[in-house]
Amino acid sequence: MAWLFNKLSNRHSLTLGLFAIALSWYSAAYADSAFCQPFLVYKNMSYPKTGASSKDLQRKTRYQLIAEIQALPGQDSFLKSTPATTASVDLTKDSLICLHQFLHTDFDKDGVFDWKIMEGSRRLSKILPQDLDWDNDGIENLYDHQPLIKNSFKKIKNIPEHLLLSTAKDSTENFLQNKIWEECGVLALNYTDSHSVDNLQDFLKVCRHSMKTLKGKNRGLLLYAFSSHTYTNPASASFYPELNAMSIRGTSYEKEYGAGKDSVARTIAHELGHFFIFNFMTPAELKFAACEFGLWTNKNQTSTSFFDSFFLQTPKSTDKGYAPSDYARTNVHEWFSEVFAEFLIKRIGLEDSPTQTSTLPARFDSWIANKLTH
Repeated sequence: MAWLFNKLSNRHSLTLGLFAIALSWYSAAYADSAFCQPFLVYKNMSYPKTGASSKDLQRKTRYQLIAEIQALPGQDSFLKSTPATTASVDLTKDSLICLHQFLHTDFDKDGVFDWKIMEGSRRLSKILPQDLDWDNDGIENLYDHQPLIKNSFKKIKNIPEHLLLSTAKDSTENFLQNKIWEECGVLALNYTDSHSVDNLQDFLKVCRHSMKTLKGKNRGLLLYAFSSHTYTNPASASFYPELNAMSIRGTSYEKEYGAGKDSVARTIAHELGHFFIFNFMTPAELKFAACEFGLWTNKNQTSTSFFDSFFLQTPKSTDKGYAPSDYARTNVHEWFSEVFAEFLIKRIGLEDSPTQTSTLPARFDSWIANKLTH
């Protein structure tokens, strides 16, 4: 499958661009028309209409459109930067017009534009919400069932009805969704699939040994259910740094293969490793861990971004350090997430080390435990 973003693996991975899983946003190549598709944080979400008419923008040249997009706050690197996908992009004028319309929209006229296509110096594969409260009523778009109608502000104490996993309020799915929310600060959402009871139970087991410790310090992880994680590799999941979200398979897998066939606990633990990197570590700390405990060298090379080349390369040497699996040798991100998964799974007592007889080094075990609690 040709993704719209650059995945680091097929098993479970960090997704460097924004995701478009199972939303008919992918094609055999980097689809120009798909580049101007906004991502909505929950299904059937209303969103602001675009500003200037396409008729007016048709009079502008491609260069004028690009210049006006680059003039927006935070978008100055547009088409100057490395895209979130490895494929090249030659945007048509129609796509530039579409992007121009979205990126110049400010529904509540508060000076914060509603959408963005850049995350720092990296270009996203989808348009993301930039203003998290489109109607400026104090309720974030995610929790607002009417994000374009200004309502009286109410502090969110419980999961809003429009985000519940089941219309049956007393369902097991809703019970588990609330337990995950209350204990771990994680919001499970149905999207292109529905969360299964088995997977929610697995997530709760894992998050109780990690997210519960971090609750109050994390910035609200979202857990989506997607239908397009390949069935030839049913453990697939992904983490999406731009959204602070992860996704796992849903009930479609159970309908095809039967409920409770296998656990996704290790996969969940792996993706939480990616979450941990982006929320509780610095690039310098990740580099230290990779060189001190893992298979990498060049400890003295300065890294200021988690997307520096150092973190995305395979180790040059495999005769030093610790790796719990062959997959951990993919790159630094996947190495840390595999080690983090082993740490959590052993703490929970669900299974042994996946592929190797060696155990997690005591110093590294203590290092991760200390990071979790401080």
